Amino acid sequence: MKTNTLLSIVLFGLFNAVIFGAGLILALGISQSATGTAIGIVISALFSIVVSAYLALHYAPRLRAQYWRREGETPKAIWS
Repeated sequence: MKTNTLLSIVLFGLFNAVIFGAGLILALGISQSATGTAIGIVISALFSIVVSAYLALHYAPRLRAQYWRREGETPKAIWS
């Protein structure tokens, strides 16, 4: 698998957990009925999947080391 694909998979899980958790807290805190809660949870799940996929595909290429180096400069060790 390509590096971007692996980074996207990891980022998708992270983004999805955070966005779904925030949506779940919002859905459980706002609705007063069981039906409203169920609909809120479904909307939260669908929204988190769509937004997480977009964010993961957007941020994965930026996490690669080649985008953070300056042109013609060799990377320095962390401890130096």
